[in-house]
Amino acid sequence: RGRRAEARSKMLEAAQWLERVATARGIYIVNATDLPSTYTEVKSGANRTYSIAYSSGNAGATYTLTATPEGAQAHDKCGNLTLTQSGQRGRSGSGASVEECWNR
Repeated sequence: RGRRAEARSKMLEAAQWLERVATARGIYIVNATDLPSTYTEVKSGANRTYSIAYSSGNAGATYTLTATPEGAQAHDKCGNLTLTQSGQRGRSGSGASVEECWNR
């Protein structure tokens, strides 16, 4: 649960950074490589527990962040966590509800 909370926190930080970029440019970044590396992974010591991917849609008008569990987190009941530019939160796992995955 603690590592999942770190992934959620990192995604929310990335979303804030993306909003600042969109305010300055008028659109979100289009290329995933433009997302700073500080927002692309979550580590526990030397081991990565989540990788965070960025995808842009509609020519920079929308985006989705996806946190994929790795290593010790690979079998987390929430699966991949997602966050969109509209604040829509999701998960791919069937072992828990969106509310449980995002609020605990």
